Amino acid sequence: MNSKNYSSLERTRILFLTTAFCFLSSAALWSQTPVINNLRQNLYASPPDKLPILFELCKQGSSLSSDSFMLYAQQAKQISILKNDLYDRLLSEFYIGKCYVYEGKADSALYICETDLKQASDVSTRYIIYHQLWGLKITCLTKLRKFDETFSESYKLLASAAKYNDLSAQIFASNAIGSAYFNFSSDFINTKKWWLQAYHLMEGSVVFNDFPQVLTNLSYLYYGVDSNSFGISNNNIDSAQFFLDKAFIVAQQTQSIKVFADCYTTQADIYNLQHKKAIAEKMLQKGLLLYKQIGNAASIIDGLASLADFYEDQQNFPEAILYQKQEEAYLNKSHSGQLTEFYRSFAANYEKIQNYEMADSMLHKFIHIQDSLYAKTKVEDLAQWEAKYQLSNKEADIAKQKLELLHKDIWNVAAIFFVLLIIAATYLQFRHVKRKQVIALKEAEEKERKRIAADLHDNIGAYASAISAGIDEIESKKLITDGSSISNLKNNATEIITSLRDTIWAFNKESITLTGISDRIKAYTQKIQPAYPQIRISLEENINKEKQLSPVQALHIFRIVQEALQNALRHSNCSEVLINIASHDGLTSIAVEDNGKGFDPEKVQNAGNGLINMKTRSVESGYTISFEKNTPTGAKVSIVGK
Repeated sequence: MNSKNYSSLERTRILFLTTAFCFLSSAALWSQTPVINNLRQNLYASPPDKLPILFELCKQGSSLSSDSFMLYAQQAKQISILKNDLYDRLLSEFYIGKCYVYEGKADSALYICETDLKQASDVSTRYIIYHQLWGLKITCLTKLRKFDETFSESYKLLASAAKYNDLSAQIFASNAIGSAYFNFSSDFINTKKWWLQAYHLMEGSVVFNDFPQVLTNLSYLYYGVDSNSFGISNNNIDSAQFFLDKAFIVAQQTQSIKVFADCYTTQADIYNLQHKKAIAEKMLQKGLLLYKQIGNAASIIDGLASLADFYEDQQNFPEAILYQKQEEAYLNKSHSGQLTEFYRSFAANYEKIQNYEMADSMLHKFIHIQDSLYAKTKVEDLAQWEAKYQLSNKEADIAKQKLELLHKDIWNVAAIFFVLLIIAATYLQFRHVKRKQVIALKEAEEKERKRIAADLHDNIGAYASAISAGIDEIESKKLITDGSSISNLKNNATEIITSLRDTIWAFNKESITLTGISDRIKAYTQKIQPAYPQIRISLEENINKEKQLSPVQALHIFRIVQEALQNALRHSNCSEVLINIASHDGLTSIAVEDNGKGFDPEKVQNAGNGLINMKTRSVESGYTISFEKNTPTGAKVSIVGK
């Protein structure tokens, strides 16, 4: 490294980071940190009361593997049960819940929290553990993307913490509210307000070192978000480094490997923004080594993914592939649901180095996983229908047996005739109703079959024709060096796969939430954004009440947004496109708005197949579509429905 490229302060910071890393590496000879090492030695010495040592080890849970963390928490629970101590049992179950969160099992952790909160009903005498369980519940709700409950519970916790003067709970609640604004509504003004409130509460307090996440959050806010979004000055990198330096100090004082690793990866992002690629790479490597030292699969996967992304940005695709290979091994071990998107990215990197055989292999793995998920759903559906069929047969057998018993007991001819008449009438009515249902079902199935056929024809037929034409062109040119036909053929094939994937996404589920549609639109915008670097595409989400939609509705809405977005990008000469998804007061609205040259709604009502298809889809999905010209510039396409 050439030291003249760095300031005195920068050299000091690099020396500090290197020294800290060497300290942690030397401590990893047979344990995580000296603190954990000493605690384990004390535990192995078999003291008369192991519970305090076990709880201290659980406090170091973020620097332990999930297996070790769970072992200590379970041992603490067994001892607390033997002691018949409710407080210690609740505390041990709190740590078990945290371990579940680290393992990605938020549902299990939420069940523990809700059960234990009922047992800790006497808040005045147990407010500390009560607030800890409450905070863990908020963490679970955030992981499960339950927006309304996250906000509601966070504000309630803040009020309770203020009532009992619980500073730690106030800091946690403030940080949680800021995170909710950041994750759920991209409201960076309120994000900054609440994260700074958490920082001011912890500043100078005895619990400062308990909340390094607040410091790394603020660091990311200043360097990772456009400063114009929340009104800070141009020195946002300096502000980001200010909070990150404090986080490094906390990591050094607490000897927390997890905090050090998080700080290294955050520092790498800052260096990357400053175009200090070499030292950014070293920071990412150090962070990964520390994640591996902890042994938590989820953290290791994140560290490997960060390095793979870094090398992709540097156009060093062979190096990115090396880390993706390691990432694949951990993903397979952890049975992570991230494999589908991972293989698509893996294939793209092999394509960049023109290793089409491996790219094809990765795509086959991607398709295999997608097909497996689809097949699993179909098997479950068939099993449900088989169970219903067997139940129906059993019910029919029981009815038959009852009828036979009835015939044996009836010896009045008139009564027999009357009963048979009622049975016959009921049976005929049933047959009549059943026949109408069958007819209606067949009509609905036929209509849906035609709609799906038309959809596949409209979206895939055109691309298939283009592929055919491309092949003819290649044949006519007799494989000359002009590669434009091959490129067009490849692009059209990609569009076919994308269109099929969107259709399968919708019809692979019984129902789709509005949030699910929003996430799908986000993924689509992220995919097409690089093709329009001069246009900013953003999405606002304000879903106050979740809404379930049928697969048909979901696919129609997605296609409408897709068409409106493409029209804006291709024809409006805009510099910004905003997608707004909202649900409140029983109404759902989705709008695509640009600041381009606009259009006359009266002139485009019947112009173009795209707009006609959008109107047809809105009618079939039960929504109302409108086209508006903004003042002074721009256009807006909106769909609204209940």
